[in-house]
Amino acid sequence: MGCSQKNGGIKNMIEIEGRMNPALIESPNGGWYVVAGGAWIPVPEGTRLSDINWVNNPQKSPALGASSYTKEVKGSKGDTYTVEVWSDGRTACNCMGFLYRRKCKHALALKGKV
Repeated sequence: MGCSQKNGGIKNMIEIEGRMNPALIESPNGGWYVVAGGAWIPVPEGTRLSDINWVNNPQKSPALGASSYTKEVKGSKGDTYTVEVWSDGRTACNCMGFLYRRKCKHALALKGKV
């Protein structure tokens, strides 16, 4: 995730990397920020989306050839979740916590971290 000023013709463009389309946000204290799925990066007041050059940085998928295994894990409320663990250490789970935060106790338990 990063931000830099680039000369893109007549005016400077603000470049931001992220996995989501950028958004401009005015904070309650009056500061302006651009966000693309990560850190809030301060920008000058009056910045428009047309001043932003977005570099799409999607989440990396598992490396080709990385082996994986899948296991059913029982959740604390009795639900069953499917957790996949790749040989390179990445995990995936179909629970809402993982879908929202990209980590969950089910995947961590399978990796031996809980």
